[in-house]
Amino acid sequence: MTPVNWKPDTCECEIEVIDWDTAQGRTIKTCSAHQGLIDDAHMAVVYLGENKVKNLALEQIKKAVPKLDDPSIEIPYVFEDTVGKARSISFELPTLTSKEKADAETAIATISSDATIL
Repeated sequence: MTPVNWKPDTCECEIEVIDWDTAQGRTIKTCSAHQGLIDDAHMAVVYLGENKVKNLALEQIKKAVPKLDDPSIEIPYVFEDTVGKARSISFELPTLTSKEKADAETAIATISSDATIL
């Protein structure tokens, strides 16, 4: 496999991906949230952790609230950095009804305890 430079949409890092399947990578640039992580450990946290959680949670939100399963609808999210803890992610869905929010919360609870609906 030819290495590829990857910039995740979850932070400002940049990683040279050597192998997606085994999460091998070489750190090119580290954002403030991921200081101290290098190479494969960096790839594991950003790709296998945060990026996958974000993508799986978005998928579950769209399944739980079908009206959001539309390519023209963007579901904003934000990661919160807390020193010494895993980054938590919040999805901003202020236009949902109480039931839709509850359905979305239930759906993402199976993905991560660090994910919430705002």
